Order: sequence, then structure tokens, then C-alpha cells
Amino acid sequence: HRYFIENVREGLDDQREWYADRSNGTILYYPYDSDDISSSPGLISSSPYVLSLSGASYLTFKRLSFRHGDWECPPPPVLCCHQGASAQNLATIQVVASNYVNFTNIEIAHTGSHGIWVSSGSHHILIDSISTQDIGAGAVRIGNQDVADGTAYVTVNNSYIHDGGHVSKEGMGIFIQASSYNTIQYNEVAHFFYSGVSVGWTWGYATPSHAHDNIVRFNHIYDIGRGVLSDMGGIYTLGVSPNTLIHNNIVHNVNTYGYGGIGIYADEGSSGIEYYNNLVYETKDAGFNQNYGLKITSIIISFMG
Repeated sequence: HRYFIENVREGLDDQREWYADRSNGTILYYPYDSDDISSSPGLISSSPYVLSLSGASYLTFKRLSFRHGDWECPPPPVLCCHQGASAQNLATIQVVASNYVNFTNIEIAHTGSHGIWVSSGSHHILIDSISTQDIGAGAVRIGNQDVADGTAYVTVNNSYIHDGGHVSKEGMGIFIQASSYNTIQYNEVAHFFYSGVSVGWTWGYATPSHAHDNIVRFNHIYDIGRGVLSDMGGIYTLGVSPNTLIHNNIVHNVNTYGYGGIGIYADEGSSGIEYYNNLVYETKDAGFNQNYGLKITSIIISFMG
């Protein structure tokens, strides 16, 4: 189903369904006959943040689980849903104006919004060997959507980034907006309703570019789109992005509801990017698609399914 309504009291009519009444802090649950309610805790998060860093330096978070973050719609007239879930300005782990912070061997799970968001001038952030599951929007977000805020030098390495978009379907696995000098490498990215890895946030040839010198390499990206949304790529680029490299990635099983199920998608104005040594197969539409752009190098091994 592409559209659904949730948390409606009148819809509580089948086993394993539940309803949360925030006005009085009550959870109503329709159990299986075999369920033991007395030993089954119910959790409702009252905050989107499990960890919020601001102005932090030289910290390491290791072998921890960050779970159960809430989500909120921005107030009107801002749309609650937008490409990349960029209107969801919340994350379970929020990293603001911080530097030299490492997240190693952590889990992020059961979030309402993004998993981790690095922004506001943060730099030299390492996200290494993490896993995500049951993410409300996107798993990893880097930079801001409207202006370059100085966020740079973020590395996402050797991580299992999967199972997102459960609240905001347009959330992506790894999302670089107006940010530069980032490296996305050796990750497994899967099970998202929108693009797997996205780089750039400027439509057309707008300058100056605030997303440049980014590297996406040696990632395995699959089960993208899942037949729900349209116009996406396993790897998606947007705008002028000088010195950006997309290479040695494996992308497959990109399936959209309608059009645009593309393996590697160089969308509006994608320029100054080298795509090479990428293997693409089992996509609904093209293995590689160039909307329009300048100074593009594309050498891709592509098999359509």
C-alpha cells in the first residue's frame, strides 16, 4: 500500500495493532491470545533526540545503541514531506558545530526521523561500522539544505545502512546536501523507498557549489525504491559538484512505482563528476542516466535486468 493512515482509535480492530493516546499517556493494544501483556513493555518517545551534541570536540562513542526517537512535522507552510526527507530537521543523533567526533560500532534503531545528522559547521566526523534499522526517515544526513554551513570531512565507513523511510518514505540511506570533502566507502546500503546514496543539493548550474570533492566508492547498494516512490537512483547526484568521484560501487535492484528506477542517476546539472568502474544491474530503467550536465566522465559496467 502506498498510502495509509495510522494511530486512529477507530482502526484498532485486529491483533497486534495498537493506538497511542498522547493526551493521557495511554497505549491501547489488541494482543494475540498468546501475548503476556504483564511482561511486554510499551515505549513512546517524547523526544526526537537520544543524543544531541553542540560544540563538542574529541569524543568517541563506541558499542552503544541509540533507540526510540520521536518525529514531528514542521509548522505550515513548510511541507512535512520533501525530497530526501529534508523537511525533517530532527535526528536521533544530532551533531551540531562539533569536530573530531567518532561513532564506532553503534546501533541506531526505531527512530521517527533521521538516524544521525551532522550539520552546522561540524567537521572531521567518523561514522564507522554502525548499523541502522527501523529508521523513520534517512539513516545518515550530512550538511544542510539551503546554505553551506561549513560541514565537511565526514566519513561513513564499513557500515550496514538499511531499513529506512518508515515514516517519511522519501528518506535516503546516506544523504549529502551542501557539504564537501566527505567520503562514503565500504558500506552496505539497502531497503529504502527512495535513493540509496545522494550527493548534492543544487538544481541546475547554480554557483557557487557547496557540494564538491566528495567521494562515493566501494559501496554495495540494493533494494532501492521497493516499488513505492519514483524518480530515484541507487546513487543520485544533483548540481555542480567539482572533483566528486563515484567509483567501484555495486548497485542493483532499483524498482520504482512509476518512472525513474535508475542505477546511477546524474540529475539536473550534475557536473564535474567522474563515474567509473561501477557495476549496475537489475534496475527498472537505465543503468546510468544523465539528465543534463557538464564535464562528466562516465565509464560504467552496466547490465539491465
